[in-house]
Amino acid sequence: MKKTNLIIIPSRNRVANTERAIKAIKETASISDISIGLDADNHEIYPRFDGVIYEVNPQTEKRMNGTLNLLSTRYANMYETVYFMGDDHLPITKGWDEDCISQLKKKATVSPTAMIYIKGRTFLLQ
Repeated sequence: MKKTNLIIIPSRNRVANTERAIKAIKETASISDISIGLDADNHEIYPRFDGVIYEVNPQTEKRMNGTLNLLSTRYANMYETVYFMGDDHLPITKGWDEDCISQLKKKATVSPTAMIYIKGRTFLLQ
């Protein structure tokens, strides 16, 4: 099944965090691909995992925001939803991504920043 959403995770010098985040997302996400945004000057320190998109980009003065803007623009037409997670996020709820997106789809319009409340938890999507 083709994944309809993309999670972008920018990371720099936080290999262990990134590995934990990838593992947690792969175990819990049901409709999302993962893209790791890495800087050209230190991407070699990251191990590669099957099924994960690795994007090596030139380091810019905009740092994380520059990576997010570059990757979200690159993938905007390939996925229904493109969103950001930090390399320290560790989702634990199976299907969390599908729950979040289904709630967004119930709204007629969505602002660039959306807060969703599901099952006693609050999610902020930007």
